[in-house]
Amino acid sequence: MKTTHCPKCSGNKNLDCFSHIENGRCFLCSGTGVVTGAKAEKIVADRKAAIERVAGYLAQAKANPEWLGAWFDESSGRTNADVTRGFILSPRCPTDVRVRALAALASFGV
Repeated sequence: MKTTHCPKCSGNKNLDCFSHIENGRCFLCSGTGVVTGAKAEKIVADRKAAIERVAGYLAQAKANPEWLGAWFDESSGRTNADVTRGFILSPRCPTDVRVRALAALASFGV
């Protein structure tokens, strides 16, 4: 059976910000710090997809720095940099991937 560290509590078994609810016990991993079975497989698959998506954004930006500001959707007023940053800052992007991706974006001046 596949297991992985709980992405919600980072394997800490509880969340300090929810200490007032069942002493902060993480509900995703039931306070074990790990997630198993189908949940673990989905978490690993989602993490891999997020890494691939971020890697694609960064590869595009590295190959063509103008790309970050190039595409502009007038209906939303968003550029490629906005879309990239929006995904990286979303809950769908794992925390450790977010930190590395933001550092990489900073190197492009975004």
